[in-house]
Amino acid sequence: WIDGGATSLENTALLCERHHTQVHHGYALRWDPDEKHWRTFRPGGREIITGVLTDTGGHPLPDLHTADPPLFPQRV
Repeated sequence: WIDGGATSLENTALLCERHHTQVHHGYALRWDPDEKHWRTFRPGGREIITGVLTDTGGHPLPDLHTADPPLFPQRV
């Protein structure tokens, strides 16, 4: 809506406090209707690309992330 679009649920993005603040410092989010996902851009206009991390030879690095444990134990 900051660029003249409608204020609507279809024209919103839910951001954490950190990323909300970055938008006020020149970062931009744009919805890609073809890919159906958000694209993020640095203040200079360069897109921030995320995906599989690779080594200098272009080979994928192992994913070392682990799932977070549940906040509350499951009740049986």
